[in-house]
Amino acid sequence: MNVLFGMGMSADWLADPKAADHLAAVNTLLDAVNVEDKGCTEKVYRGLLSGMAEPGSLSHLERPNFEFAKYLASRIPA
Repeated sequence: MNVLFGMGMSADWLADPKAADHLAAVNTLLDAVNVEDKGCTEKVYRGLLSGMAEPGSLSHLERPNFEFAKYLASRIPA
């Protein structure tokens, strides 16, 4: 699977001569985080497929992501 990243940087920030180096460092960091998180994410997914898994309420940590996803979905034409 490929993960795509999008970033919005100001023109002033991009004008920095070291901007490309900074973006490369961030990309390296995100790649490492994805490798680290992959095992955990796959285990959670396998757990969701379990015959004993049931839907439940969202935790307080998940609610903002859910609300933002609903907002985005409402703004994207069908």
